[in-house]
Amino acid sequence: MSTWKCLLPVVACLILAHPARADEASALAYAAPPSPFGMHEAHGRNIAVFYKWAGVVTRMDDDPSPQQPWLDHPEFAALSLKDKVTAVNDAVNAYPDVSDEDNWGVADYWETPKEFFAKGGDCEDYAISKYAWLRYLGVPEDSLRLAMVYDREKKELHMLLVVYDEDGQTLFLDNQVKTVTTHSDVARYWPLYSVNRNGWWIVQPRGKGGRQFTQAVLARAAAASH
Repeated sequence: MSTWKCLLPVVACLILAHPARADEASALAYAAPPSPFGMHEAHGRNIAVFYKWAGVVTRMDDDPSPQQPWLDHPEFAALSLKDKVTAVNDAVNAYPDVSDEDNWGVADYWETPKEFFAKGGDCEDYAISKYAWLRYLGVPEDSLRLAMVYDREKKELHMLLVVYDEDGQTLFLDNQVKTVTTHSDVARYWPLYSVNRNGWWIVQPRGKGGRQFTQAVLARAAAASH
C-alpha cells in the first residue's frame, strides 16, 4: 500500500523505539482497552498523520446520510451487540473483493462506505464499511478499531476490524475469514497499528526478534510504495 510512503517514518520510530523512551520523548501513553493483539502500544490522538484514514473520516462527515444497505436492514438495530457484529460482518463480506487498481486505477485508495457498496473493494474498505455500519447502529467509537496487520501467508499488508464487546471480549471481523472470531490468528497476522476517530495505537514489540521482524516488514512496505 502506498500509504506507507508517508507513514513509515512515524510508525517505524514508534514501533522500534524502546517503549519507555518513546513515552518520554513524545508524551505518549498506553491506552485502555488493552491491545487486541496482547502487545504493548504507544497511543496518540492526532489521526492526521494517518492521512488515508483521516481523509475517509472527512469524506464520511461530508456525506453523513445513511447508506442504502443500512436502511435495508432495520432489524439489525434490535440485535444484541454480538449479533449486530455477526450480521454486519456477513452482510459486508458478501460484497465483491475488487482491487484498487481495478476500481480506481491506483495502487491504494481507501473507500467510503458509499463507494464500497457501489463498487466493492479490498481489505480496508471492508473494515471501514463494517466500522461505519456498526457506528450507525450505536456501537461506541471506543469499542471499535481498524487494525493494520502484516499477513505472513500472503506477504502483504492487511486490515481488519476489531470490536470490544460489553464483556471485554475482543472480536475480529476479517474479510478473509467468513465468521467473526474471538482471537486473532497470530501465526498468520503480525500487528502494526490500529486507529479510530479518537486516536491511534502503534504496536511496540518488546523482544529483539519482534522488533527485527517489524523492521523487515516496514522496509518491505516502504520499498513497495516507491
